[in-house]
Amino acid sequence: MMDPNFCNRKFPFAWRSSLAISAYEVPETELPTPFCNGRLTYIKVTLSVTGYQPTDQEIEDAYVQFGNTPVEAGLDEIFAEYFGCYGALLNVALFPNSASDWETKDFPRIIAMEPKLRELIQSATETGEILTATKGSLSTTKSNSTTHTSKTGITAGVEGPLGPVANAVKGTLGFSHEWGKTQEDTSTTTADSSTERSETEGLTTQLEQLYNFLAAYHQGTNRGLFLMLPRPHILQPTDRRTFVQGVRSIEGVQEFFLAVVRPLAMEGICVEAGLDTGHFPEDAQILPPAPNYEVKTETFRVAKHADNGGFGHGSGQTTQLDTYHTVQSGWVVDQRAVPHPPFPKGDSGHVGVSDHIVSQNSQGAPHNYDYQAVSPTTVHVSGYIQGAGWYGPGAIFEHEYTVYCRSVDEIESDFQNLHRISDLLITSRGLCCCFYKGTGDCLTLGPVPPKPPTPVPSTTYSKIVEQRQLRIPASLLSDPIADKSLEPATKGLLRQLKAIMSTSREGRFSHTEDGITYLQSDYFVRKILPLFPAEVRKTLLSTVAGISSKVVEAFGDDGTVEDALLVVLAEFRTRTGLDLPTSLSQRQLLVNLVKR
Repeated sequence: MMDPNFCNRKFPFAWRSSLAISAYEVPETELPTPFCNGRLTYIKVTLSVTGYQPTDQEIEDAYVQFGNTPVEAGLDEIFAEYFGCYGALLNVALFPNSASDWETKDFPRIIAMEPKLRELIQSATETGEILTATKGSLSTTKSNSTTHTSKTGITAGVEGPLGPVANAVKGTLGFSHEWGKTQEDTSTTTADSSTERSETEGLTTQLEQLYNFLAAYHQGTNRGLFLMLPRPHILQPTDRRTFVQGVRSIEGVQEFFLAVVRPLAMEGICVEAGLDTGHFPEDAQILPPAPNYEVKTETFRVAKHADNGGFGHGSGQTTQLDTYHTVQSGWVVDQRAVPHPPFPKGDSGHVGVSDHIVSQNSQGAPHNYDYQAVSPTTVHVSGYIQGAGWYGPGAIFEHEYTVYCRSVDEIESDFQNLHRISDLLITSRGLCCCFYKGTGDCLTLGPVPPKPPTPVPSTTYSKIVEQRQLRIPASLLSDPIADKSLEPATKGLLRQLKAIMSTSREGRFSHTEDGITYLQSDYFVRKILPLFPAEVRKTLLSTVAGISSKVVEAFGDDGTVEDALLVVLAEFRTRTGLDLPTSLSQRQLLVNLVKR
């Protein structure tokens, strides 16, 4: 991220995280006596955590690749998106920088690290009131009372103007006083029976929500691990369906301090740092999950016959196909169009209904034929058949129809029914450096171990080392829960972020150290695919020149370009059995069809 050229008004790409490492060795004279750990070194790792955007080179490549195609107009909107950083994982490891061979037990060790933990506790109270108690009373009193009264008053006032003289006024001033003494004998009997009164008792429940958004691990070894998660907004977001307004990105400068000890005879120390950052779009809109219904199918048959015309008749008998089928009570025809797939169900142009020929001769081909759901509960088969004239064949028509049904009432969503939130792109940066104790008091860079890693700077592309999908239980986004509070869903998102960031670089989702570019990512392919013409998306894989037979076998004889591009890269690799480079080239072959 260093800028090597002065005053050329060009700077390194801004939206790429960076790492810096500095070291200071405490002089022996300042160490406690005795200091049994050898040498003490302070290591500071400084992170600049940023969001993610494709580089200028990637944007230029996209316009070259998709120029003069139907999808070119949508590129501006795709590249305008900014992927905020909502998770970061820092790994730091320490090694000997020495001409001697050292056993693992003598490697540098971290004896202290900061920060170790950052937590947020949100406190809330709920107060309930209980109305209770009924009281009855009876009292008898007798008193001899004397009352004294005293009343004193002073009055003053001004009235005007009066009469024809505008400035004439009238003033009043008065003083009054009353006094007296009265003696009374009073006898009183009072009875209250079943008198109800209300007494309020306070009940307070204290609630504390704990959010852990930074945790450190492995102190005492030669490596440290720091996991950073976003801090949630305390106030309820305005748009409850936007998670970005519910959690705050963790972008900016983060610093970590390590106190490291090593044997006296170890000349220097090497530091390796790796930073993985997780990103999803700032404008990720979280839609409510689709309602969950029970599903089933019903079948019915339409069997019709039309005789020929016979002698003297140039046209045969006409038979109408008009047939209505009403689904069982409590069910409706399933005409859902989303999510895709598996909806819509049924034949193309006949949502919710499929037609299967049982028996039909050539004369039985129907005229003005249609079969549709004409109401939520009714399917109508229309059209007519006609026999041949004279002694030609009669018309035979027998079809069976499958009606896809769903329940009228929703059923509770299974907690394990996961709802897709967004794509999480994980990028990675790394930095390796070595220090040794020179002739002075300060540490100096180098020399390096016999076989140091060779850094390969990349300024044209930001490598994506992994792609995952953020999913949380659909029940947390259901209206009864989300309408009251987004907090359960936010916690679900934070748990998912933690799980993904802590298991990154493992399993089939990993794209190795080489990574992939933004243009090869599932997110970009999924965004640009709807802009393809329908004839390109529906192209059969078996007709694509250069496509691997493994791809055709994986998606079947009726598999289309859209089918192959809708699955994530990890699933594409699993289903086809191809390695990463071949899978990328095969997907690119399908994407490039839009240019033909």
